[in-house]
Amino acid sequence: MKKSCYSFIAFMISIFFAGGSPAYCAEQTPEEFVKEFYTWYIAKTLESNGNPEESDEIYNYVHPCTINKLKVENEKGIRDFEYFVTSQDFDPASDAVPVVGKSVKISETVSIVPAGYKDSVFPKGEPYFIVFVEKQKGRLRIIKVEGSHPDG
Repeated sequence: MKKSCYSFIAFMISIFFAGGSPAYCAEQTPEEFVKEFYTWYIAKTLESNGNPEESDEIYNYVHPCTINKLKVENEKGIRDFEYFVTSQDFDPASDAVPVVGKSVKISETVSIVPAGYKDSVFPKGEPYFIVFVEKQKGRLRIIKVEGSHPDG
């Protein structure tokens, strides 16, 4: 009886640890991951007083070191633009749709993904920033975002 009880407890513990990770699995492509992030980001921005960088949910998508760096920059007033869209005047319309291009693997663990969004201001939906995505321990996370506009 004791043996089956211990086996059951061990089974339940293994289920808990195996099932505890979010849906960001190794099977997800960098493109899918970036599109999922920007869908969440736009929706979170549209919420009343929504600031995605202040949400704990952002840690599901962005590396903690990147978020911590952004929080320090915000506290010190260093940045005057929205980091994840590399824009000063990011105010997505309710019709904003993320646009994601084909990723390019630049190392064993890091890919770059061109991204942007399509709405009434950007009707063509051309990517205008580059998202660096790292795969670490089977999980994708954003580590950096850079603008790709030729004029800035």
